[in-house]
Amino acid sequence: MKTLILLTLLFLGGDLMPRILYLTGATSEEELSEEVVERFEHLADHPVDINTASRRRLLSTGLFSAFQAASLLEYREETGPVRSMLELSLIDGFSADLAHALEPFVLLVSDSPPGAQKPRNFSQTLRARGGVRLEEGELPSWSGKAVWQGQWKDRATLTLSSAPTFAASFRAGPLSLFAGDYNTRFGQGLLLWSGFALSGVPSGSAISRNPAGITTSASFSPAMRRRGAAFELELKGLTLSGFWSVPGLFGGNAAFYGRRLSASLTALANAGVPMVSADFKYSPGGVALFGEAAWDFGSGVGAALLGADWVPAYGARVGIAARYYPDGYHCETASPLRSGTKARDEAGVSLAGSWSWAELTMDAARHPSAGTTHLRTILKLSPRFGQEGRCLDLSFRGSVRWRPEESWPWRIDLRTDLAGTLGPWRAGLRANVLHSRGWGFLVYAEAGWKTDRAGAWLRLTAFDVQYWEDRIYAYQRDAPGEFSVPACYGRGLSASLYAYWKPFYLTVAPVLYEGGVKASRLDVKLSVVWRGR
Repeated sequence: MKTLILLTLLFLGGDLMPRILYLTGATSEEELSEEVVERFEHLADHPVDINTASRRRLLSTGLFSAFQAASLLEYREETGPVRSMLELSLIDGFSADLAHALEPFVLLVSDSPPGAQKPRNFSQTLRARGGVRLEEGELPSWSGKAVWQGQWKDRATLTLSSAPTFAASFRAGPLSLFAGDYNTRFGQGLLLWSGFALSGVPSGSAISRNPAGITTSASFSPAMRRRGAAFELELKGLTLSGFWSVPGLFGGNAAFYGRRLSASLTALANAGVPMVSADFKYSPGGVALFGEAAWDFGSGVGAALLGADWVPAYGARVGIAARYYPDGYHCETASPLRSGTKARDEAGVSLAGSWSWAELTMDAARHPSAGTTHLRTILKLSPRFGQEGRCLDLSFRGSVRWRPEESWPWRIDLRTDLAGTLGPWRAGLRANVLHSRGWGFLVYAEAGWKTDRAGAWLRLTAFDVQYWEDRIYAYQRDAPGEFSVPACYGRGLSASLYAYWKPFYLTVAPVLYEGGVKASRLDVKLSVVWRGR
């Protein structure tokens, strides 16, 4: 009987997660957030037609850089519609890996060939979830939520949630209007960037950002982005934006998008304190230079970021970025490249290099006012054997962090995954060792079966983590619209059963702890995800 270690999350033809990791620059599921996973699920439900979409529409997805959008528009004008993902991979600025990652999120609609995907005039999604937690020594706790989303062509969207939240957008020609919850993502995030943004540099893709401008918030999570009203006006090569949000934030952006050069100016006032920034990205060919500078009129100080992203050969990439955010720079709406959670009191430099299946990143930062230092290096190796649908993958991720001023300055995190797939069957193994204050260990084995209509996964996990500072995070499968990354601490065993028969999704996750460090518990969640066409 043939045996093969079967794949969990990596390189599954129908799975979104490996594509999300590639497009965001994250090296593992644990680096993502609920908001970003929901955004990509929304894009998969409402893919963009790249043969008819405007420049603004392409950029608003966050999937394309300004250079890629301009290159695609020029190709459409000169050659006609893109008819296959192979053809897309040959356009300047794209690659075979990028085209593969984009496939679930784009449509290729044209008058030929037969079988091309057709856009839907109206689509809607209803997601409802109910859950119960049974914890040792406690009464059962219940939770639930429901969200409805509707989209008419590429012109109007509406999201209603029991949170309660509300998000709507409407496009008429070059004008787009937004109301309720929305995101603002401009430049490199030094002044305005709401929603998900990676901390540090886990991969070369995280060196620079693709600004999406103003977009409606598709997130079901309770975290707020912006709440108010906004507009965008797309002119020839120029986009004007303006927004207002509670409790007292308003501002605007003027952006120019060319084939090789894009630049924008952003201004905002937060509680009456004005701030401005200017950003650019220049792509002369094979290399992209980017940067942003901002000024805080309230404190009278500025901040800056400058970097370069170089592709010396096919399959290779080198990036570098330097940043300076003084302690007096207080911008609560910023989320640029950084080592921590705030863009202040930090001077740093980031390096990244990748070739084929190997990637190395390094990030160094100094916080002058706090008197602290942060150094981090990440190495990821991910060779693959076989072909999609019948393959074996071995990945190794090593992370070393040094903060000399802390009581336990070193944090060493080593993780290896062995995974594979054989038709609808898949499984995987993980071993994770972490050392900081003490030692932490985690191992799990997972096996599953997946089709478009139904599927099931069973995972068994054992962990031994003595101190909370050494906790280990492990992504856990869940229903669409849900994202779970539990922290493993103490000594114990856990299991996770995830099964679905569309439109129903069931998650059962018991955790048993030894020694009374934490109370054992059982989580049960039932979700319904209905998609109307």
